[in-house]
Amino acid sequence: MNSLSTSQFAGLALMVGMILVFIATLFSPGGVLIDSVQQSDFLALLNVWKESDSLTHVTGIITMLGIILMAFGLWSLLRLPRKPGLADMALRVGVGITIFAWGIYIIEMGMRHMAIHVITHGVYPGMDQATRDDVGLTLLAATVGVHFGFLALGSVASILVGLGVAVRFQEFNLFVLAGYGLALKGVAEVINLVLIQHLHDVDFGVLLSISNLLLSLGGVWLIIIGYGIFHKKHELVPEGED
Repeated sequence: MNSLSTSQFAGLALMVGMILVFIATLFSPGGVLIDSVQQSDFLALLNVWKESDSLTHVTGIITMLGIILMAFGLWSLLRLPRKPGLADMALRVGVGITIFAWGIYIIEMGMRHMAIHVITHGVYPGMDQATRDDVGLTLLAATVGVHFGFLALGSVASILVGLGVAVRFQEFNLFVLAGYGLALKGVAEVINLVLIQHLHDVDFGVLLSISNLLLSLGGVWLIIIGYGIFHKKHELVPEGED
C-alpha cells in the first residue's frame, strides 16, 4: 500500500479536522444535543458548563485539535503554482486570514476553558460562588467579543478562499460549487454580522443561530474542497502530485 502524499495527507487533515469540530459542537453541553439552552442566555450556559465541566473541556480540546488539522490542510493551498491575476492573490490572502481567524477561535476555546475553571474552582481559595459566577459571566462576555472578531475575519476570508478556489477550474463541477458556496456563505456572514451589531430589535439568539448554521454550511464546503485535495484534483494540488 502506497503511503499518502503531502497533498493527500493535507486533504485528509482538512476533512477529519472539520468532522472533529462538527462532532465536538454537537456534543458540547448547552449546544445541540446535550442540555440545550439559548446561546444568548449566558448564565444558563455557564450553569450547564459547570454541571458538565469534564465533557465541556473534552469537546473544547477536540475542537482545538480539529482546527489545527484544518489549518494544516488549508495551508496546502499555498503550495499551488502561482497564476496571474487577482484570484490567485485572493486565495493566498484568504488562506492566511482563515488560519489567523481559526487561531482566534482557539483562543476563544481557551477563554471558555478558563470561564469553566473559574465558576467551578474559583480564582483563589474560598472564593464564593456568587463571585465565581460574576467573573465567569465577565469572561464569557469577553469570549463572545472574541467570537465576533473570529466571525468578521472568517467571513472575509471565506469570500476570498471560495472565489480563489472556484476560478481555478475551467469547467463547472462540485468543487466550483463548493468554492462559490463558500464565498456566498461569507457574504451572508457579513450581512448577519452587521445585523447582530446594529439591528437590536431582532433576538440576538436568532442571529447567533443563523451564524452557527452558516458556519456549519461553510464546513461542508471545506470538506468537499478537502476531498478534492485528497483525490489530487490537479487544480488543487501542486504540479507533479496530480
